[in-house]
Amino acid sequence: NITAAAMPPSPDPSKLLDRALNAIGPAEKLTSIQATRYIASRTQSGPTGTVVSQVERVASYPDRLYLSSNSNGQTYKLVITPTFNYRSSGKMTTAVPPADLEDLRSGLQFDSAYIAQHKSAFVLSYDGSEKIGGETFDKLRIRNGEGKEAVWTLDQSGRIHRIVSKGNSGDVVTELYDYSLVDGINVSFKRHVIENGRTSDFVLGQFEINPSIDPALFAPLAEQSAVGLQIRVLQEKSVPYVQQIGGGISTSCNISGSANTSMTATTT
Repeated sequence: NITAAAMPPSPDPSKLLDRALNAIGPAEKLTSIQATRYIASRTQSGPTGTVVSQVERVASYPDRLYLSSNSNGQTYKLVITPTFNYRSSGKMTTAVPPADLEDLRSGLQFDSAYIAQHKSAFVLSYDGSEKIGGETFDKLRIRNGEGKEAVWTLDQSGRIHRIVSKGNSGDVVTELYDYSLVDGINVSFKRHVIENGRTSDFVLGQFEINPSIDPALFAPLAEQSAVGLQIRVLQEKSVPYVQQIGGGISTSCNISGSANTSMTATTT
């Protein structure tokens, strides 16, 4: 008779999460984080070539996000708040597309500080293990109340090596390297992101915890003082519709037969 060897029990996912959060920093420090800010150099490579830009990200928990990037003099900005959102590139400003807005808002909820402060709002499960460079890594699946998920790949100390999440264009894989302490929190200063056939390498130059945030970052566009051009109507005039029928002028709203109408206007 051959007796199958008992399989070792799977790790408790709640303990895996605690291990991961402890590797980031003390619980009292994580729960005190209300906002984070970083400035980084980003190198993006894809089918159309390589672009290097400077990126700033300000996350104010639970629901405000500011992103900006500058490349070759071209500035891109994105702002998300509970009441409004927009993104601007050059002189064009539009609302954030719903699919992107959903991804960005859920992304805030998967920041480690937010998870540490709302652990009971997430469903955890063990997602197996894998060997990387001869070391065994455990995978922790984290799901929020809206069904969004992220999988953290953890080394045996609990440090996050990889994060896999789903965006509206498919899987987003983020590999984390070069951890350093910032105000008692372990922060990855090098990040390699693979998304939609494009890679982005981030090298952080600055990371702040609970920074002083300029209120203008999250102000509606109409309240910002740096709007380049403002237009105000000074005068308006209403002119009745005029049509010519059979050689005569008529302003009647009862139009019969055929008529040609032309109009010229000049504005300054």
